[in-house]
Amino acid sequence: MKKLFSKSLLKIVMMMTLALGLSALSIDQAAAKTSNQEIALPITHTLDAATKTASRKVKIAHKAMQMAKYKKYTVKNGVKFYTYFKAENVSDIENSETYKAVQSVRTTNSRLTKSAGAITGPNGKETYYNLNMNGVVRIMRNHGNTDKYWVRSDGVKMLGNYVMVAADQARRPLGSIYETSLGLGIVCDTGSFVSSNHNQTDIATNW
Repeated sequence: MKKLFSKSLLKIVMMMTLALGLSALSIDQAAAKTSNQEIALPITHTLDAATKTASRKVKIAHKAMQMAKYKKYTVKNGVKFYTYFKAENVSDIENSETYKAVQSVRTTNSRLTKSAGAITGPNGKETYYNLNMNGVVRIMRNHGNTDKYWVRSDGVKMLGNYVMVAADQARRPLGSIYETSLGLGIVCDTGSFVSSNHNQTDIATNW
């Protein structure tokens, strides 16, 4: 009788163990299935990529529009005169975004150098001079220009975003902006050279 009871009890325990095992397996499978359904990484990644691409395109389009405004000009006496843009109020103008955008307009690869002395630039003959610019800056201040006077890393004297140049002001008025081989220049000065060459540009440097 005891043996029979023991065998029956053992059988019941085994059946319960098997049932519990199957139940646990069923729960694990259900959890795995639920987990797989909830994870949608490919979709998330696709949306993220699309968002980043759209954002990048908007930024590129905005930058192109910004750059376009710096390239606007009018033509007079065969010279492209560009729009003036005030320099950013920063200590390092040469590395400012506005300065870089303004000076990106330069199209020529040739550059006036101290050793060359004179070259033919994008708007005629170019030479350089090195004088005290206090009087020139004062003239520009009297005409409303408040941009910082500074000297660029290559020795070119600057007023805000622009290279300081001397020109025939009958053709290129004080404060006008046009291209030189060293970047967009602003007319701040003149010189005796204009009597023999109305198109000459004399660029202020510390050379």
